[in-house]
Amino acid sequence: MTRNADKFTAFSRLLAEGPVQVHLDPRVEGVHVPEELRSPFRLVLDFGLSRGARNLRPDVWGLHETLLFAMRPVAVAVPWEAIFWMRQLDGPAFVAYPYSVPREVAEAEARAAERLAPLPPQPTNPDPAPRPRLRLVRPDDPEEGR
Repeated sequence: MTRNADKFTAFSRLLAEGPVQVHLDPRVEGVHVPEELRSPFRLVLDFGLSRGARNLRPDVWGLHETLLFAMRPVAVAVPWEAIFWMRQLDGPAFVAYPYSVPREVAEAEARAAERLAPLPPQPTNPDPAPRPRLRLVRPDDPEEGR
């Protein structure tokens, strides 16, 4: 199965359960979205929403649908090559494609993971310094002067 066919199959399975959120690189050739959305290296679009869905057509090339942007319908086209993550909008299922993740997204995710990484464990001292001991001293104790 080719990479595009794999994405097409995964999208179809997710869509059978409801709307699908697609993470894509809008800079990839063939992506057709409003110009103001082309500059970031990650764009998230929701496909198959009942209230906003217009003529959703997934095919071997990619996704085609008329989506609403600021209440304005726009014909959107997204080739499979641009998609790197898909998930059910209202469910737990998702599919990731590491080979399609833009370098900038991978770097941003790595930085975020570093910030969230747990602190390394504090070293334990296996040979702690001896603890001071208290002892009872009696006035007639011969070791008192020591």
